[in-house]
Amino acid sequence: MEENKIREVLERYWEGETSLEEEKELKSYFASSQVTDEFAPFIPLFAFFDEEKHKEMSAHITLPNETKKAKVINFKWLINIAASIVIFIAMFFINKNLNRESVQQYAYHDTYQTPEEAYLEVKQALLFVSAKMNKGVSTVSHSLGKMEPLDKIIN
Repeated sequence: MEENKIREVLERYWEGETSLEEEKELKSYFASSQVTDEFAPFIPLFAFFDEEKHKEMSAHITLPNETKKAKVINFKWLINIAASIVIFIAMFFINKNLNRESVQQYAYHDTYQTPEEAYLEVKQALLFVSAKMNKGVSTVSHSLGKMEPLDKIIN
């Protein structure tokens, strides 16, 4: 076989486009002693294919024993249930403590001994709020006074 033809058939062989006859020619060429140095690296490959072709598989195939198969248990669902239970328990105790604190927080406690003391305290709080509101109203009215010339220009 000439080298150009071998090169061409090898390229088609690597692409998987050769016929069975061409593959037989390649195998017989590489089995012969007339292989050039250029194609010498392929000799072991085709020798391997030839050796493997003659090997036979043992008649008995052993399968793993079905009865000794380890059972795989999926604990993912168990972990989800346990996490849900922990969350519900935590919510129960948090809610229980919050309810106890809220009852104590809003329970009626008399802080003043006489109604006059309470009246004075409320009066001071209302005067404080009134002073802050008056300050805000005066600031707004002062700012609106500055805006009047602009309003005249626009209208």
